[in-house]
Amino acid sequence: MSPIILAGAFPLEINGIRRRGRFRRAKGGCFEGETGGVSAILAVSGMGEDNACGTVKKMLSLYPDARAYVSVGLSAALLPELAPGDIVAATAIIETSSGSIYPCDPSLIKSLSRIKRRAGKFVSVSKTIITSAEKKKLAEATGAVALDMESGGAGRACTEAGIPFISIRAISDTLDEDLPVDFNLFMNDGKIRLMRLIFYLLAHPARITALIQLGRNSRRACERLGEEIRETLEGIAL
Repeated sequence: MSPIILAGAFPLEINGIRRRGRFRRAKGGCFEGETGGVSAILAVSGMGEDNACGTVKKMLSLYPDARAYVSVGLSAALLPELAPGDIVAATAIIETSSGSIYPCDPSLIKSLSRIKRRAGKFVSVSKTIITSAEKKKLAEATGAVALDMESGGAGRACTEAGIPFISIRAISDTLDEDLPVDFNLFMNDGKIRLMRLIFYLLAHPARITALIQLGRNSRRACERLGEEIRETLEGIAL
């Protein structure tokens, strides 16, 4: 059976899916197996549109028979009613770096309709959005329901390759919430420079409690995402 590829920026973002299936390490640093009775490949791209785009190309070269590509992971809310752990699914991706819009595959949207989620446009950004004011500005400008940093690059590469694509994500932070740390200061090629972040927190201990809470919310959100994807894939034919 041709597999579905599911890719997140960090291992945390695919761990909930991995724990709810049977997977083994495979070529290209990814995992092969199944969840919900569906053949699946799990991949980690690193943060950002370019890394996401490159991962699509790499995965499709390794698995040219893949039947769909799903960008998964965490997302910031752009609607006031969305809370940490809520699931959102994209109908289209707005890539702010290029101004392009990439529609998600209608058959995937229909097949995944069993997920308890809010559907709508996602906006894909080139840097981490830190403040509530920035999120509200993007929400007003785009009408999107959520934002992330990978869906645009993945959508662009999937559109070019002609493979069905969708983005499904779990909310990590709300519209009215500022992030406790400017993560843009600690990124290098899509990965967090952990020691630099630790030294920053030692100098700013007041940020630690809020960062721990964000981490808890993120882990719970990824577990919820893994459960929803497994339950939805059970018994469906894409």
